Amino acid sequence: MPDPVPSFSVCRILKSLDIFSEISEEDLNALVSAAQAIELENGERVLAAGDICKSMYVVTEGRLSVCDGDTELTLLEKGSVFRKLAVLANEPCPYDITSVGETCLLRLDQKPLYDFMADHPQAARGVIRSLCHALNS
Repeated sequence: MPDPVPSFSVCRILKSLDIFSEISEEDLNALVSAAQAIELENGERVLAAGDICKSMYVVTEGRLSVCDGDTELTLLEKGSVFRKLAVLANEPCPYDITSVGETCLLRLDQKPLYDFMADHPQAARGVIRSLCHALNS
């Protein structure tokens, strides 16, 4: 299994998102420490279409295939973040997401994220910005 990406790299990935852009790396380290590392073998399903997802994910190593039925829509590679807004809304996943080769993910569940936003109002502002941007695009 590939080695997971160090937490400082994950913090940089998260800091690049609108949601966390105003958060210090020190504070993001606390959030990353609440996340769970997941190791996947080739072909393991992360989410199936219709699954209610209460987590957001960062691909720290490897790749994931995003499919609509038998059609591959895209590949998520190292550094990709997915379900970043859906984690807040308990929305069903529209696609099947499956590992391609050995893959490592970091999963951040809804409760630690909500706790983090309660302690860091700037993160809540980032969420509002991201939602507004999504609505306007």
